[in-house]
Amino acid sequence: MIDADLLDRLGGIAATRVLTEPPPRTATEADLLRINSRRDRICELIDGTLTEKSLEIRKSILSVELACVLLRFVQLHQLGVVVGAGCPLRMSNGNIRIPDISFISWDQLPGDEIPDEPVFHSSPFLVVDVSGTGNTPGEMRLRRKDYFASGTRLVWEISLPNRTVRVYASVKEPRLLTVEDQLDGGTVLPGFSMPVRDIFEVLERRG
Repeated sequence: MIDADLLDRLGGIAATRVLTEPPPRTATEADLLRINSRRDRICELIDGTLTEKSLEIRKSILSVELACVLLRFVQLHQLGVVVGAGCPLRMSNGNIRIPDISFISWDQLPGDEIPDEPVFHSSPFLVVDVSGTGNTPGEMRLRRKDYFASGTRLVWEISLPNRTVRVYASVKEPRLLTVEDQLDGGTVLPGFSMPVRDIFEVLERRG
């Protein structure tokens, strides 16, 4: 039985997303890596508690398509690397988050080399989280707080239900973009721009 206080501290997520082994508040980074290595789920470590990421096929499809667009831009300008939801990130408070997409600048990689370690020690300059029906506003707020406290400069929160993008340059006061707007990379990815409509277009394709 997951107590209500714990769920509230995790942003009001569903109890079914909280792992009970190891017991909540006692899990370690080693536990996270062991469970994620099974490849039947993706978990994050939040205040000693393992929580499953909310997974949906529509979120995955959109994330892959957008990651490809970002990757082409980043490679063209030799800016760094783009990674997906297989990259655990160690936050400054000890939490381990796994965004849907991350841009890591070469400036964040000592010697311009990709590290050989299971958990990246920093928060990327750009983080993209795609929220679906399984995510809560409280959960997304806590994610943003961890990212910016750990060094992230830009967060894109893409809402599948609303088909909007909230652009955060800090924890609060986002720019809300609709399908009529353009999404740009700000000072993190200067020169990058794409119509918000194009982000969601992949979900409307037919065979």
